[in-house]
Amino acid sequence: MSGVKGKSGVYKHSSNQGFQKGKEHFLWKGDKVKYRAIHSWVYRVLGNPNKCESCKKVKLNNHNIHWANISGEYLRSKLDWIRLCVSCHLKYDYKKGRKVKGKHKITK
Repeated sequence: MSGVKGKSGVYKHSSNQGFQKGKEHFLWKGDKVKYRAIHSWVYRVLGNPNKCESCKKVKLNNHNIHWANISGEYLRSKLDWIRLCVSCHLKYDYKKGRKVKGKHKITK
């Protein structure tokens, strides 16, 4: 692993390296990323959704509109995500068989 371990034991980039993003960053996990990390990526890249693409509700609180995964593979692709309100998201996941006792099931 590249980078320098600071006093706190946390890795930091050294001044002779440029700040690296994405695949170039020394902590990049690629396809081994977890559920929370992929959703953080989606919000960074696609922003906060404000309209449900299913029922067309608009101007809902940002927590009431989600980015829902289309393929079930949780890809880092802008085309693999759709904006859905909570109600439509739950129905969508249920139809796809992705909810298991209130938790998300990631299928690969």
